[in-house]
Amino acid sequence: MNFFRGGLFLVFLTVAFGLASSFCLADSFEVDYAPVKDRITFNDTAEYYLIVSNLQNFNDDFRIVFSIDPKWSIQVLPPRDVSFSVAAGDSKSVRFTVMPVSEIMPGAYNLPVEVRSEATGLRVREHVPVHILPIRHLAHPHDIDAELYIEEKIDPREEIEIVIELKNNKNHDIEKLNLRLSSNLINREESVSLGPMEEKRVVITEKISLTQAPVSDLLSLNAYIGDFSVAFVADVPFEVISYSEVEKSCEIVKSFLKSEEVIVYKNLGNIYAEEQLNVNVGIFSEIFTSVPGSEVQKIDRERVRVIGFSLGPYEEKEFRVIRNFRPLFSVLVLIILVCFLYFNMRSDIVARKKASVIKTKEGGITELRIVLNIINRTPKKLKNVSIIDRVPNIADIDKDFPMGTLRPDKIVLGDKKSKIIKWNIDAIDRHEERVLSYNIKSKLSIIGGMGLPHCIVRYEDEKGRKGSSYSNIVTLSVK
Repeated sequence: MNFFRGGLFLVFLTVAFGLASSFCLADSFEVDYAPVKDRITFNDTAEYYLIVSNLQNFNDDFRIVFSIDPKWSIQVLPPRDVSFSVAAGDSKSVRFTVMPVSEIMPGAYNLPVEVRSEATGLRVREHVPVHILPIRHLAHPHDIDAELYIEEKIDPREEIEIVIELKNNKNHDIEKLNLRLSSNLINREESVSLGPMEEKRVVITEKISLTQAPVSDLLSLNAYIGDFSVAFVADVPFEVISYSEVEKSCEIVKSFLKSEEVIVYKNLGNIYAEEQLNVNVGIFSEIFTSVPGSEVQKIDRERVRVIGFSLGPYEEKEFRVIRNFRPLFSVLVLIILVCFLYFNMRSDIVARKKASVIKTKEGGITELRIVLNIINRTPKKLKNVSIIDRVPNIADIDKDFPMGTLRPDKIVLGDKKSKIIKWNIDAIDRHEERVLSYNIKSKLSIIGGMGLPHCIVRYEDEKGRKGSSYSNIVTLSVK
């Protein structure tokens, strides 16, 4: 009993720990940021607040981890706030600064900031944008105007067309003008030449990931010659739109009395899609149809197996609808086999034995009539039929047989002084019934009741195969 209780306790602890772990992982923590100053020149410092929200149901310790990049200097203020505690359901803000430490071209940069939970080991990464603005060199001999155009709504399935319009305001050649496009999603560099006072239209095509989620972004252009920025266009807004397209494909694999339908759903969109698989099943067909993971519902008065599911961007899921009639076939084969064995192994002759009381004396049985019904239930003729019946030793066979009945061929004494009565019949035609009867008289009045054993029928069929059959046992009683 103690072992049983201990086993139950261990099972309870395992289930409780699993549920607690699942709950903690499901409701973990969130990381966000709030910019104080995110647009700086090369020799300036950007400043942000990192906000950590503890959604768990317990207090936790967190640690901020910055990627090592020699181009940037990142510092938490005060430095001790690199590690901190957050109570359950609470939030904490941590101040940090970012400063470029090497020559960095103007543009938009994303710096990864990672927060790690000390209790669960879970990590959440956030990207903090830093915009580096150009420093104008007034003494530079070049004078260039630049305009930047991009479609406001971007479809990830289509190429992005970015148009840059340039104008050289000086009367000299520019052999190599470097163009740098930068945003959270687009980072591209091209080089062009400009003649004296030339205006040029540069078209750049770009492609983003098909799985890119809907997001708003800002595109910047920096035009520079050597190490000098000669034109800068900042923060041209554009937005990646959402689209949803779910593709469904089916393939049926058939085998003997079984079909397996493989249904594949694929989300070709960049947002989550909610889908539902419906498989119509009747009361009968439901027995032979299985759809793993489904549940039966009634839709428009029809029985339907239903699976609800969601698909992430470019995620696919596979379902199988199995219709298996092999168990039904096996049952039918078994029934046919049982019927075949029954009709081939059963006796060709049915023997029924009945008894009725003819006379009683002093409340006891003194005389009985025995009737034997011998029936050939086959469509074939049976020959050499012998019927053997046994009479208990307390009774004698009446030698006066009823008119019209077949007289026995032999009456002899058996073991324990019982009497054996035997009939021999040359043949019984198909479906023919023979009725044999005789009377027995008791030497003494039989009080209460008596039992009569079954009779035996032996025969041969048309091919000489021998068989036998037994009648029922008769029990008589007098009240």
